[in-house]
Formats: sequence, C-alpha cells, structure tokens
Amino acid sequence: MEDGLDVNKLIGIGTDGANSIVGRHHSLITLLKNDNPEITLIRCVRHSLHLAASKACENLPTVLDFLVRDTHTWFSNSPNRINKYTELYKVLEDGVPKKVPGLASTRWLSRFEAIRVILASSMGLPKTAF
Repeated sequence: MEDGLDVNKLIGIGTDGANSIVGRHHSLITLLKNDNPEITLIRCVRHSLHLAASKACENLPTVLDFLVRDTHTWFSNSPNRINKYTELYKVLEDGVPKKVPGLASTRWLSRFEAIRVILASSMGLPKTAF
C-alpha cells in the first residue's frame, strides 16, 4: 500500500457496517481482500444492536412514540408546567418526579429510559421496577 503498511499482516477489521466500508463493490473490505483474502470482517456489536433495536421500535404503536416525545417536550419547554407537575407529584407520590429524557433517533436506549420513567411515574412504582 502507499503508506507502507503490509495488508497481508492484517488479520481483521472492525467496522460499523457502512456500505463504503463493507459493500460488495469497491468497498474498503473488497479492496483489502484483493490483497489478503484471509482478512476477517467484524461488524460492530453496538451498531448491530442499535439497528436491531431501532427496527423493533418501528413495531411499537405510534401513539406510544407520540406520548413519549410529547411528554418530554411538554415539560422541558415550560418552567410553569414543570412546577405544577412537581407540586402534583409531591402530593400524589411524596417525592420529586424523575425527568422524562428526550428521544434521540440514534440512541434507542433513550426511548426505553423515557418509557420506563413514564410508566414508573404513572403507576407509582420505583424507577427500578422495570
């Protein structure tokens, strides 16, 4: 190679699975395999889990996604609403409510955490019950 690295000494490559890296035609892995057919491709476990979880979330009811997203937006944009909710929560639960995290399209665990906080708050259960 131009940089002096010996591709034949390369035993594997870890990647996120982008088409330019692992695609079938003129990708990094195909170019490397031309020089070293024994190279092993290891796709990133985190990216694979993210893709699987994102696909699974597509099967959730849209009203659930709407509820989670709008609950965060409703309370994050108004100090007055936060204060009223905190007062109501103190009367009903004798404590301080947990903040509902916002949803991130690239972080499927944020959806899980937001749903867990909403369910725990609405059912009067500790956050660790889910």
